[in-house]
Amino acid sequence: EGPSGSCEALRPASVPCHCAHLLADLCLTLIFVTPPKTAPTSGTCSLQCLNGGSCFLNARKQPKCRCQPRYTGEKCETDQCRDYCLNGGTCTASPTGNTSPRTPTCRCPNGFTGPNCNQKVCKGYCQNNASCMVNQGNQPSCQCLENFSGDKCQYRKSQRPRWGQTVARLVPFSCPLTCR
Repeated sequence: EGPSGSCEALRPASVPCHCAHLLADLCLTLIFVTPPKTAPTSGTCSLQCLNGGSCFLNARKQPKCRCQPRYTGEKCETDQCRDYCLNGGTCTASPTGNTSPRTPTCRCPNGFTGPNCNQKVCKGYCQNNASCMVNQGNQPSCQCLENFSGDKCQYRKSQRPRWGQTVARLVPFSCPLTCR
């Protein structure tokens, strides 16, 4: 049924046709197509942004996603903090824009340092088998063995003889001309 009557589509003209549109001995049905109300029209935002992102139209009227600070990607699908900080570090998302790459920062627990908390504070810090400890400010300090001193236990203490102990020392000696 249409605005100009009803008939069967493409019926041969030898059969009587009672419709308003007759073309070359064929009875035609007119089909009127109206766009569905849910179809996006140009100039609307049609992207499905994830993780709390919102859709907007750029200067070229193209849909784009504006992501929450922690997320990146075309549809805000990438969590920039996911698996970024190691050893129990706390991740803070980068606040700089919507473009990649965005580098988050880590707050490392005591004992760890580095951009991803992947380095031990004490690793290689103390010398001569000293033990390393980390203070509340995440700074290393060394507990030296008895014969060593210095902030990293890098100096050997001079050995002083005890009362009654004989100590042999090699002293450099040079002869002015010839030694006999």
